Amino acid sequence: RDDSTIISLDTISTDPLIVDTIWSYDRCDTLYYEGDGVPDFKGASPPPAPEFTLEPEVGSIRVRFNGVLSESTKDVFSRIIDFEGYRVYVGRDDRESSFSMISSYDKENYNKYVWNQNKIPDPGFELLEKPFEINALRCLYGEPYGVDYGDTCNLKTFSPLYFARNNPYIHPVYSDSIFYFEAQDFNVSELGVSTKIDKIYPNEPYPSSLFPDSALAEELTPDGKLKYFEYEILIEDLLPTIPYYVNITAFDFGSPESGLAALESSKSNGAKIAFAHNSATEVSANNEKVYCYPNPYRIDGNYRDDGFERSTTEQSADDRIRAIHFVNLPPKCTITLYSLDGDLIQSVEHDKDPLDPTSGHEEWNMITRNTQLIVSGLYYWTVESENGETQIGKLVIIM
Repeated sequence: RDDSTIISLDTISTDPLIVDTIWSYDRCDTLYYEGDGVPDFKGASPPPAPEFTLEPEVGSIRVRFNGVLSESTKDVFSRIIDFEGYRVYVGRDDRESSFSMISSYDKENYNKYVWNQNKIPDPGFELLEKPFEINALRCLYGEPYGVDYGDTCNLKTFSPLYFARNNPYIHPVYSDSIFYFEAQDFNVSELGVSTKIDKIYPNEPYPSSLFPDSALAEELTPDGKLKYFEYEILIEDLLPTIPYYVNITAFDFGSPESGLAALESSKSNGAKIAFAHNSATEVSANNEKVYCYPNPYRIDGNYRDDGFERSTTEQSADDRIRAIHFVNLPPKCTITLYSLDGDLIQSVEHDKDPLDPTSGHEEWNMITRNTQLIVSGLYYWTVESENGETQIGKLVIIM
């Protein structure tokens, strides 16, 4: 921490005693015996992952995310904004190895390798700068060369990948400037065209402030987020009966000139779960009825292999992960199960935020209120909402 300290005392006169004090304002003379609790040593890190929400639909899940922090956070070392793009992952469980990328977006930018005649030990190409975005390359080297288009360099033509290592670019004015280009990533940059990721407000200009409290009212979404950074993707062709884990990551372009690869936020940390069936809002609006599955439940149904019964470890016994799923539930209700004779088997309290993508779904582990595994038979179930509305159904279990 910067501090001030005395570095010399010069005596100007002895009678009377006059001393000139020389200060340094960028030295430290203070020792701190108590830290602030934050480690001072930091490693390279990716941009922060965007905030996102899941909106389930029948057979699909709509993902909305806001990337204001991802796209505006500076790298801790280079102190530049090195954001490169987003990746969308879906998995059948929350293990890192279970996630598969289904779509991505990254800026169209290129690394420029420059010929160095004095490179040691031998002449060759080297990477000296961060990646160039395509518009910057059009401004620098596009045709017609030397024409100033100002901020509209898109009017120029330039194809960086045409100039490969075996066909380098030779500057038309400075013939000793020789270089070639490589794509930094996949350059999947056409939102809604080459990638399924799309902007929710495609015509929204860059905001006047990156802080919602300081931005203009017309720059904000109804829930107070900056429109410019709002994205969405619709994940389709999903089964409504099994859970899906979804996550959005952000990644940077690393430091190519120093050999540091691009860094990406965690695939599994922060993942959210959803079922591809009606949201609580749709259930209420369309008066959808509650149902349960598998029905009938068969002990030889191989539900674990089909994804109806989930396990966090492969070693879990089947009896520990059995599940009956209830769907189209009100966000707050009580599920009660009875035998054919009217005996109370189990009661399950369902209480979730209506905005939770799983607010319309609940599982029963097939354990009775006496902590015993259920037996074969015909059972009745009731679902009572907080306003007193009740739905009734039947469930067959074949053990």
